[in-house]
Amino acid sequence: MKKKPLKMALIISLCVLLSIAIYFAVVIIYALATDYKPDLELDLKVENIQASPELKPDSSEFSILIWNIGYAGLGEQEDFFYDGGTKTRPKKSDYLSYRKGISDLLEKQNKADFILIQEVDVYSRRTFYDNQLDVLSNVLKDYNYSFAKNYDVKYVPLPLLNPMGKVNAGMATFSKFKPYKVKRIGFDVNFVWWKRIFMLDRCFIASHYKIGDKELVVMNLHNSAFDDDNILKPVELQRVKEYATEAYKNGCYVILGGDWNQNPPKFTPNNYSQEWNVIAFDEEMPSGLMDENWQWVYGKEIPTQRFLNEPFLKGKTATSLLDYFLVSPNIEVLELKILPDNFKHSDHMPVLMRFKAKKGESRKKWTGNRVTKCLTEDSAFR
Repeated sequence: MKKKPLKMALIISLCVLLSIAIYFAVVIIYALATDYKPDLELDLKVENIQASPELKPDSSEFSILIWNIGYAGLGEQEDFFYDGGTKTRPKKSDYLSYRKGISDLLEKQNKADFILIQEVDVYSRRTFYDNQLDVLSNVLKDYNYSFAKNYDVKYVPLPLLNPMGKVNAGMATFSKFKPYKVKRIGFDVNFVWWKRIFMLDRCFIASHYKIGDKELVVMNLHNSAFDDDNILKPVELQRVKEYATEAYKNGCYVILGGDWNQNPPKFTPNNYSQEWNVIAFDEEMPSGLMDENWQWVYGKEIPTQRFLNEPFLKGKTATSLLDYFLVSPNIEVLELKILPDNFKHSDHMPVLMRFKAKKGESRKKWTGNRVTKCLTEDSAFR
């Protein structure tokens, strides 16, 4: 009589294991069949272009804002399962609150000439199938914009008890000036196949603007995270470097900004106030990546990113600095300011920079690289 319950338990266990195996087999086959495989270079469409004038040669100063908005799903109350937390999405009421906070801040910064945004969701489960691109374009009515998709997975099966499901997301560059060319530049490297089909296809957006007989190239970046073996980032940085340096050699002004997912060269956590609990993040940017006359421009007092192993608590939750600029030698940085959102609406804080193009700047021989920290972080941004 005792054998029957044992036999039944064994049968049930085998059925459960078989069901799990079938589930994952179906998920993997479906992911392979629907895998997003963009070309390495794509021309992007410019939307709302009728609202945007040409960039004038006599314009003396410009401003640019960068912000990883964390798809309005990673505000102060959130953690994330990839970072040691448990959640895949916020409560809808919290999501709407984060989205409103992001929109309000961007509306206040609508005098910036360029706004580079990362992690914009378009009909994803984790953001309740909202179209954030429409939301942002309605807030930034006076801007044209281009969108580059870098995450298109029909079904992310993890975590098992609360799968992330469908994800469709990307990056957007907003500008008050009309670009004559915008390109999505992908990277010829990714995770192993079984991981790649559920992860992002990283890229950057390169927007080209005419300034008289020259060009301004603005590069919107969001490089790889979760690259524990540091395999992807070196390849991505090399491609970014090639594009930027080639543009500069051709006489362009070049600005790179966004979420690098690496600390800048010579980043020193101990220099920051202990109230922020600032730590180093994975691999630091190679110090010799660029010529010494290129400038790494970042804040020296306030971190821009917080870890997602727990809801944010200032002084306890670890923070770091991943959001900053790299500018070519023919650009003069006038001011940099981190806008202290205190991670209320995103796991990143926005960074605003004011700059101007130098006239008659000659290019010099490469020898190393130079770091420019925050110039006037506490001053009012004009």
